[in-house]
Amino acid sequence: MSNTGIIFRRELASYFATPVAYVFIF
Repeated sequence: MSNTGIIFRRELASYFATPVAYVFIF
């Protein structure tokens, strides 16, 4: 379960790190 959380957080961080994320946010 902890491994899934780490992967999820890493994917989420990489998603927000992309400029595309800001396009969807704003």
